[in-house]
Amino acid sequence: MKIIKVFQENNEMIELVDNDETSRNDYMIQLKKLLESNDVMILETSSASMIIRPHKVNSILVIDDSELVDDEENDDKLVQDSEDFIRG
Repeated sequence: MKIIKVFQENNEMIELVDNDETSRNDYMIQLKKLLESNDVMILETSSASMIIRPHKVNSILVIDDSELVDDEENDDKLVQDSEDFIRG
């Protein structure tokens, strides 16, 4: 399971869950292609579908369920320190 955190240009965050078994690296490559587009795109996950304007997305964080942190303070640190951001 993957947690996808989409950070918009206004710094608001949208969180999605995906049960996709693709490796995180391959998953991130697919998201990178989405962000490189100039067109409005649809991001489909097992939990939801989201229409995205790639130029309105600042970054996307992908976390595997094995990396989930129980402590909220550590979770915030993970978001800030992660090298797994795909920047738009």
